[in-house]
Amino acid sequence: MKNRILTLFFLCSLVIAQATDSKKKMAIAQSIQSIYNQKAFNHSSPTQLSCLLSPQERAKINSSYNKKEIYAYATILRELNTSQIVNADINNQQNPPYYDETPKISQDILMENARDSNPAALLLGLQLYFSKKCQRCDKIQEWSKMGFYYKRHASFIDILESEGLTSSDSSFLHSYVFRGEAFLCKALTSRDPLDFLFAYIHLSLAGIHTRAINILLEGLKQNTTISYGSKILLDTFLFLSSHDFIMQNNYLAVLALQHRIEQSFTHQRRSKILITPNILSLIQSLPNFKNILVLEYNVGANFILTSLLIKDMESKKILSPLHKLSNTASKKEFFAAQYKYTAQISHYLFNLLPQGTFNQLQTYYKILSLKKKLKQASQYPYAKRYIESNYEQ
Repeated sequence: MKNRILTLFFLCSLVIAQATDSKKKMAIAQSIQSIYNQKAFNHSSPTQLSCLLSPQERAKINSSYNKKEIYAYATILRELNTSQIVNADINNQQNPPYYDETPKISQDILMENARDSNPAALLLGLQLYFSKKCQRCDKIQEWSKMGFYYKRHASFIDILESEGLTSSDSSFLHSYVFRGEAFLCKALTSRDPLDFLFAYIHLSLAGIHTRAINILLEGLKQNTTISYGSKILLDTFLFLSSHDFIMQNNYLAVLALQHRIEQSFTHQRRSKILITPNILSLIQSLPNFKNILVLEYNVGANFILTSLLIKDMESKKILSPLHKLSNTASKKEFFAAQYKYTAQISHYLFNLLPQGTFNQLQTYYKILSLKKKLKQASQYPYAKRYIESNYEQ
């Protein structure tokens, strides 16, 4: 009799615990759905960048890296930017410069890094693949977990992996958004250009575009000497400014900027001036870069939505709202495509929420909460957000 009572007690306790856990999961799933589609704030100010992690979060920062992680990324950007200059000279700058496809060996090295989940390789691989400049980047969709939303047997871990986590390590501290902000916190003290670069890379993958571009420009401001790291920062800015990925395509301004930078450093060397030119000042001296706008999407968006829109822009299905030829009709088409992809991704994602454990759901909610905090911050000293409300106004 006593054993039966104990068994009944344990069964009742188990049922109560399961019911409590189910209620907790339901509550956090509802919170995820509520925060996912929230928009970035439209307001911004020239306030300087600062670390937005809490003191407790800062104590957990481990923003280490290996310089080898950036080699393939840096090499390909240099090849693309050099190709742009050569082909622009041939075209006499009358037409957009033609980008040669990057050498196959560079593509192979980039893909080796991407297979190992190298963030720099994943970001550039996605940009090149969807802009049709890397034939060997087709595996990038699988390695980045980009296609989870149409995968037949996807699991909740696929969602976490698309935010930078792995099946073996699903800690919030290893998410793209946390590591990106952690690198910024470190960079503001170290002034190391590679810290700024890794902050840009991680936040770009997390879909925090405008903050990522401001970090890139802050890195150029802090580094006046042309070092290995600052060259990569500059090459990244030149590359992004030559495409419609998240900024306006300003290829002629890019050529003018490259020429101005070369002239400034040549003058500095010949005149034996000790103070080197500030690259950010040279960028801001050009009219095309006085008012830099960056496409920003909803809180839950990351590189998946960005890549899908890049694919449609590169195939001429839609025109970037920042494009010089955009108009009311083309902007309407762009935001219709954005809404369609957002709805597809979020619908599939929300259907996977019941599969996640309470800890997994809690981790994802932390990721979205930090993304919301960064997307709604007002620290935009150099570049401003462009969101759907800009078009609506």
